[in-house]
Amino acid sequence: MHRYDKDGYLIVGERDCCERFEPEENGLLCLRECWHCKWADFHKDVKDTNVKESICRYERNRKGETGKNCQCDGYVSHGDVDEPVLSDEVNMALRRVINALSENEVENGAYRVDTGSFQDIFRFVSRVMERTDIDVQIILLTLELKMKKNENKEKYAAKLAEVISGSLRRGDVSNHLSESQFAILLMGSDIDNGEKVAERIVNKFKKTVPNIHELSLTYSIESVGA
Repeated sequence: MHRYDKDGYLIVGERDCCERFEPEENGLLCLRECWHCKWADFHKDVKDTNVKESICRYERNRKGETGKNCQCDGYVSHGDVDEPVLSDEVNMALRRVINALSENEVENGAYRVDTGSFQDIFRFVSRVMERTDIDVQIILLTLELKMKKNENKEKYAAKLAEVISGSLRRGDVSNHLSESQFAILLMGSDIDNGEKVAERIVNKFKKTVPNIHELSLTYSIESVGA
């Protein structure tokens, strides 16, 4: 059963959803939940990130208005006993969005992205960490040549990128920040495990690269949100 406040506005949970979803500013279209919807008041008080319920301000979701001028209610509450299901049309639309956003080819190893995408993912992960207990580490790897000649730097960087991808899980994210630096986000990892991963990358790289005496590969690590 739906619940309403004294003014007739629908009370929604953070994971509830309906077909009237519109992403808030800087929100994610793929996460079609009330928490990310511009009609809900979840982010009205930016200091309170622990609120579990809010009010939907969409007028057609008000008490007595639902269904008057639309063909389908389509509202799903994770707190309802008998949950209404989304219409076939809404389900098909959502499936098309999911297919469009999904990877075309499944690759093993870390998810490699460009710098802009890495920045977006970092910001999103930082937000998620505000509401969950997940641990995320960021590692910065720096590759330097000890010799003045750097004609092989691009080749060494490409080899390091391969080592990084092959040393990480599919849920981790990596980015070639600059000519000599790589950044990694380790999802669900504490600082100790993060250091073990970094050491594994460094040792594996040293074993696969000839003339390692010409190179210096160092790393630094820190918890995201620290």
